[in-house]
Amino acid sequence: MNLISILKYTRIICALLLISTASLLAGPTIAITQITSHPSLDKVQTGAVTALEQAGYIHGKTATILFENAQGNMSTAAQIAQKFASKNPDVIIAIATPSVQTAMKATKQLKTPIIFGSISDPLGTGLVNNLEHPGGMVSGTRNVSPLGKQLALIKQVLPKAKTIGIVLNYGEAHSIQLLEETTQVAKSLSLKVIPAAANTSGDVQMATRNLMGKVDAIFLLQDNTIASALPALLKVTHKAKIPVFASYVEAVEQGALMGLAFDEYAIGLQTGQMAVRVLHGKSIGDMPVEDPEKIELIINHKVADNLGITVPEELVNKK
Repeated sequence: MNLISILKYTRIICALLLISTASLLAGPTIAITQITSHPSLDKVQTGAVTALEQAGYIHGKTATILFENAQGNMSTAAQIAQKFASKNPDVIIAIATPSVQTAMKATKQLKTPIIFGSISDPLGTGLVNNLEHPGGMVSGTRNVSPLGKQLALIKQVLPKAKTIGIVLNYGEAHSIQLLEETTQVAKSLSLKVIPAAANTSGDVQMATRNLMGKVDAIFLLQDNTIASALPALLKVTHKAKIPVFASYVEAVEQGALMGLAFDEYAIGLQTGQMAVRVLHGKSIGDMPVEDPEKIELIINHKVADNLGITVPEELVNKK
C-alpha cells in the first residue's frame, strides 16, 4: 500500500471516529442540581438517574446528564443554576426547594422545563400555583409529611409526652412552613412544640443541646440542613436518652427511634419518569404534581431497647 492510499484510509477512519463520537454525544441534555448530600436526597437523585437510564437516556451514549451538588451553600446553588442555564438543557431535575428556586430564577427567560424532586410544600414555597395544573414550566413530586399520623405516633409510643423539640434551619422556607403546620397539629394532641434554630450544619449539635431537659422527644422535619448533620443531633439525644421521631427512613436507620416515611428512592424514580415524559414532548404545564403512593412505619428496635422504651404491640404487628 502506497503513501497516498494510507493517507486516504487514515482520513476515512478519522471521519468514522468523528461520526461515532458525535453519535455517542447525541441526544438531550439533562441537568440535575441538588442542594446538599444526605441519604434521603441522594436516594432521590439515584432514583431519578435510574428512571432516565431505564428509558434509554444513558450518559455519554444517548444523552448528556450533568450533575452538581451545592453542598448546602445557597451561593453555590445559584452558581450551579446559572451554569446549567448557559448550557440550555432540555430539562432540569432539581432536588430540594432551594435548588428549584435557584433553577427557576436562572432559567426564567429561557423557559426551561424544571422537574422538582421530593418537595414538601411546592404551593407554600411558590414553586407552583396549582397542584393539578401547574401551568408554567415547573412540576414534580411532593413528599408531604402526614403530620397528624406522625404526631399521633409520638403520643401512642409516649402517652405522657407533653413537649416535642424541633431543630430547623429558618433559612429553608419549607421548614418554616412545616414548623407552623406541626405546631397547629400538635395543639390538637395536647403537645407543645419548642423549636431550636440551626441555620448551618455546624449549629445542629448546639441547638439540640439547648433542647435537652425541655422536651420529651425530638421530631425531625424534612429539613436538609438538619438531615446533613443528623449524627451530631443523634449523639446528643442518645446521651440524654431522648427519643427521636423521624419523617424519613434514613434517620431511623441512623439512630432515630421510629418514623412514618416515604421511600425516597421510589420518589426519585417518579421524578425521573416525569422528566422522561417531558423529553418525550409532554407539556410540563399539564403535568400534575405527583405524590408518593406508599408510606411505611420504620422502627429501630435496638434504639428502643437502649432507651428502655417498649414499642406497642400493635405497631410491631402493623410493621
